[in-house]
Amino acid sequence: MKSIFVPVLGAQSDHHALTTAKLLGVPFGATINCAHVRLDVDSALALVTRETSWHIEREEGVRSERAHAEFSRVFGSQVAEAASLGINAQWQEIVGYPSDEYTYHGRMHDIVVAAREKDFPDFCGEIVMATGRPVIVASARAVSAVGDNVLVAWNNSPESARALTAAMPILCRAKKVYLAAVPPPVIEEREILQSLQELQKMLRPHAIQAEIRIVREAQGREADALKESAYDAGCDLIVMGAYGHSRLREYLFGGVTREILKECEVPVLMFR
Repeated sequence: MKSIFVPVLGAQSDHHALTTAKLLGVPFGATINCAHVRLDVDSALALVTRETSWHIEREEGVRSERAHAEFSRVFGSQVAEAASLGINAQWQEIVGYPSDEYTYHGRMHDIVVAAREKDFPDFCGEIVMATGRPVIVASARAVSAVGDNVLVAWNNSPESARALTAAMPILCRAKKVYLAAVPPPVIEEREILQSLQELQKMLRPHAIQAEIRIVREAQGREADALKESAYDAGCDLIVMGAYGHSRLREYLFGGVTREILKECEVPVLMFR
């Protein structure tokens, strides 16, 4: 996990995405490529009035300045960061269409760290679905560690298996790993337990001594049950598959994925 991509939106949530990437990158000696995409106003707004175009261009300029300022606050001198932490933080500004550019550049990296931004509610879902890379969705609050204590949400599906594989570099460095499952009503608990035990056995050759947690769902809120289990265990990262499909750039998710994308107090690694 040597290259991390961070889309920087020029929003308040950028700070949490940048600090999450920094915390993640230090153990791996990673290069953290941070980019802000400034809308190509001339191409996108050819038919609007000059006044409207000027107003939008001014807003784009403000977001660009905020994005670069936050990058500078988090990483400071790139030379100093490389010397003291073993990471290399790089900045670039790109002119184009944000969704297309963030997706393209995300595909060129090992992992993407995305801000959980309320003003752009579809942003994280778009990154998860379109990049084909594991995506860590930063929490909306400050964190002091990422990947020390990890909860893996497991339901024996292809999506959860792919997410587990994508997270292996992190799991191998983690101090504690929990394998958690919420037994659905139609499956007996012993079947879920057997699956978790097999997974636990598979991880041992990787020096991962995982603990099993059977999570009790309350009132049909599987996402809440998983989150509360992670909070109770003091986890600083949740690993889970993203369930849904995309069609004509509409991103549709299952209930658990949608709720975790909407709100979670710890970063979440998702993989489609």
